[in-house]
Amino acid sequence: MKRCVGFTFLFFCASIIVSGTVFADSPIVRQNYDEFRDNRDGNDHSSVTDEAGMAELYLVSARKSIEQGDNATAVRYLNSGRKLAPDDGRFSLLLGDLYARSGDELLAEKYLLEAVSQLPASDLPVRRLGDLYYQAGNLPAARDVLIKAQQISPGDLDLQKQIKQVQREIEVEEAMVQDVNSIFTVTFDERTHAELADRVIEILQVAYAEQGSLLNHYPQKTVQVILYSRDDYDMTTGAPAWSAGRFDGKIRIPIGTRRVEAADLDRILTHEYNHFLAQQISRGRAPAWIYEGTAMTAENHPRSRSTHFSEAIAQGKLLGFAELEQSFDRFERRQALLAYEQSFSFVAYLVNQFGWHSLKDLLNAYGRGLATPEAFASVFNGFGLDFPTLVEEWRAGL
Repeated sequence: MKRCVGFTFLFFCASIIVSGTVFADSPIVRQNYDEFRDNRDGNDHSSVTDEAGMAELYLVSARKSIEQGDNATAVRYLNSGRKLAPDDGRFSLLLGDLYARSGDELLAEKYLLEAVSQLPASDLPVRRLGDLYYQAGNLPAARDVLIKAQQISPGDLDLQKQIKQVQREIEVEEAMVQDVNSIFTVTFDERTHAELADRVIEILQVAYAEQGSLLNHYPQKTVQVILYSRDDYDMTTGAPAWSAGRFDGKIRIPIGTRRVEAADLDRILTHEYNHFLAQQISRGRAPAWIYEGTAMTAENHPRSRSTHFSEAIAQGKLLGFAELEQSFDRFERRQALLAYEQSFSFVAYLVNQFGWHSLKDLLNAYGRGLATPEAFASVFNGFGLDFPTLVEEWRAGL
């Protein structure tokens, strides 16, 4: 039986990850934040006796607002704090992050450059600036900025890997050209993939409307799409041989030398674009099975093709969802197919029972930092259901 539930539409908030001494809360914040929170209009903060203390309260209040998904309030707090502490780079860094995640590259660059100059001993603003250039497709600028970050943190192995990755992409993409529209930028080898570029943009424009309708989410941020030869795709992404596409902040598709069937290209692009939407809504915090199941449900994956899943049901060898938290890239092909099919089955069950709006509420719950049990409780508690109960009901109906 299909359950109905009222609509709750929440909007995406930028994911801000802050740690270490740059964002450590001062004693005055711990002492006075509760009082400050209770009076959000800022009319009476008698316990805060200096501008530095007030600036700290604006900073932590902005961070709390970001965690709660309230970007507008966060920006207001950050701008108020900057007026009191104009040389404190933490305000600029958070503003840069917020604008980067919302797709405003110009304001993001402005504030991140400001943070770089204000926090010269920290590699965090430099790395954020490198990420901004990378996502915008400006690979040489990203490489140069990341090299500066490495000079600040010379022993950081992750930075070294990032720089090598960017350099590999520069070498692969230097012979490519770009086709740009208002939302999508497609990069491709003009010698082999020129005829596909227009078709790719057409497919993605349809996906923008249809997938956006399912999740009520229409991002304005430019989406980078790169079409590779199979060899270049393997070298750049390190994906397993069975991989037909990848989303890691950019949509990457191996085209190969054979003619790509229209239905296959449509399905793969739609799948990867759905990853873009779901990861924006959840701020990249949901488990892999949610992302893969959502994308396959959205692409109308035919249940008749779920042969590995059917065999696992018959043999009592379904995977535990804890095994499906991380990327499926680590699986060999047969186990990967089971992981995809099982994820699809459970997410399709949730959509059929509760609707796409409830799935979006679930993605938003993950975006607030909730783990799976708490995320499911926040959405389905009104039905008296939790994650184990829903899994049990789903399995009973297989």
